[in-house]
Amino acid sequence: MSRDFTVLELNRTAGEMLSMAFPEPVWVRGVVVLAKKGSPAGHVYFQITDPCPEGGQTPAAADCALFAGERVRIAREVGRLGLLFTIEDGMEARFQVSPGIYERNGRFSYIVRGFDPEYTGSASTMHLKRLVEKLQMEGILGENGTLPFPEVPLRVGLVTAENSAAAEDFLQTLRESGYPFEVFTSWAPMQGVETAAGVTASLVRLLTVPDLDVAVITRGGGSTTDLAWFNDESIARTIAQLPFPVISGIGHETDMTLPDFAAHTRAKTPTHAAMMLVNSVAGFVDAIEDSALRLGRSASPRLTLERLKLSQLTSTLARKAERPSIHFIGIISRATAMIQGRVLPRVSGHHRALDQLQSRISGLVSAGLSARLSSLERMEATLSGRDPEKMLALGWSLALDSTGKPISSVSSVVPRDTVYLRLSDGKLKTRVEKVEKT
Repeated sequence: MSRDFTVLELNRTAGEMLSMAFPEPVWVRGVVVLAKKGSPAGHVYFQITDPCPEGGQTPAAADCALFAGERVRIAREVGRLGLLFTIEDGMEARFQVSPGIYERNGRFSYIVRGFDPEYTGSASTMHLKRLVEKLQMEGILGENGTLPFPEVPLRVGLVTAENSAAAEDFLQTLRESGYPFEVFTSWAPMQGVETAAGVTASLVRLLTVPDLDVAVITRGGGSTTDLAWFNDESIARTIAQLPFPVISGIGHETDMTLPDFAAHTRAKTPTHAAMMLVNSVAGFVDAIEDSALRLGRSASPRLTLERLKLSQLTSTLARKAERPSIHFIGIISRATAMIQGRVLPRVSGHHRALDQLQSRISGLVSAGLSARLSSLERMEATLSGRDPEKMLALGWSLALDSTGKPISSVSSVVPRDTVYLRLSDGKLKTRVEKVEKT
């Protein structure tokens, strides 16, 4: 009769057999899924699976545990190569592991011992690399970059998800600038199987906007899997055919997607994309103001000189006209006509140019001042709501020490200390009997 095992004995025996079968760590490659944030102890748990065939289920999966000590060691080794060690869903990676069974619950798992930074990336990264190489050979990726970027990009087409944080960050940055931007939104899905078709259709819709200066494609950060939906050549080919420059601001600074390569300019974030437009307009305003100053400085001496010449000629002609004659009257008439023909048009032209510059600068400066005034009013309302006197009037009290300074923590008093309570209509003097921390 065979002996009976306890559950612990059988789990332990199975674990010992695994250790005998795999006396040394082995390398395993697969796709990371269900990656969890680090535990309080610093451990990281996830699953590694074989690549899933299109439309099917993954053939196999196994639990993995990366303990805190090993995680620190691996991160240090990878950091020496100038790389950042991270584990996230969708990344295709190669790990060194020790297969084992946890005795207490009999769960089979891989204990991670090492990491191959040269292999790591993701299936989407390899796919992106192949697409970039292909489209570069076709000349697709450089087309949009050949378009001139407008000096004053005030008419902007925005392609992003409706009601998204990316849309709000982008629009808020433009609003705070105070410049008269006009934004034409063309909403599109920014994640999932409909991303490529949706983004392409949204870009095409912007062709119906007359005199559009620039288009912006943007979304916030996400996992490698989320952003991989943008790696579709239909998006790049559409960008290449657009008659206006495109700014791509997808993900975070370290994220790269196919639109980043196809667009005229890449932005780090949605906010950065908006700041590019703001800075371009601000640069134009500065140039206009500088031109106005230089024109004023150059025109003023010229006008003074012309007035002096006119005065001198008039005086000379007046002296010669003291003995009127038909000859001198003719000379005076011709000189007057010559002066009016040469000087007055120049003066008139300078005045018109100055009037036009003054009108344009006034509009831009007025918009900027209006935005800053609104910002100051909001700050004033916020500060007013935090006025201590108003808080006391609502029934709150303020604890003060013997020097009159506010007490913000129980750690700053001990039993038998004197504490003053300030109310809306006076103060109370109290003594601390007991200190209780929450």
